[in-house]
Amino acid sequence: MSLGNNICFLRKQKKLTQEQFADRMSVTRQTVSRWESDEVVPELDRLVEMCEIFTCKLDALVREDLSDQGEIYSEIRIKRIAPFKMASYVIISPDPENDAIGYMDRWAENCGLKKLYPDVRIHTPYDTTVLRSPR
Repeated sequence: MSLGNNICFLRKQKKLTQEQFADRMSVTRQTVSRWESDEVVPELDRLVEMCEIFTCKLDALVREDLSDQGEIYSEIRIKRIAPFKMASYVIISPDPENDAIGYMDRWAENCGLKKLYPDVRIHTPYDTTVLRSPR
């Protein structure tokens, strides 16, 4: 475990160059390089600022080997899908569109909507047909 390795690992995860990270920290690129090579330990206020940028805990930054955890987490994608007429949901999933559609389909079944209107369908932005609910 090395603080410098953690700084380098987290900087790269944020897709920041040493120059970009230095600008955000209001230091020179050479200072970042010296932190990453463990020549110099950043001051406490700098470490706290890094934790805000990297969204990590100070204890983890200083004591843990964060590069070991790099493969645990996959890249997070935020994908907006059109809201449903009756509800809008936030879904964290590798396949949010299909999960949301499946959830709404089950909801329509469970609440009796499908029994009342058997032809009801969920409209998604990917549908090529125009859907109208029966009245």
